Amino acid sequence: MQKERTRTKAHELADLGQAVWLDYICRSLITQGELQRAIDVGVRGVTSNPTIFEK
Repeated sequence: MQKERTRTKAHELADLGQAVWLDYICRSLITQGELQRAIDVGVRGVTSNPTIFEK
């Protein structure tokens, strides 16, 4: 059985052709499940400055 998702404002924006993106990414977003939670509420992408990953 699949869990029913709650519709959010981000989902409503997607219905209108807009995508919500996070303007940062960090390891803890992935390892602690925050990225999945953001996806579940409607986030559709992430971006970051590549120089951050050089450190």
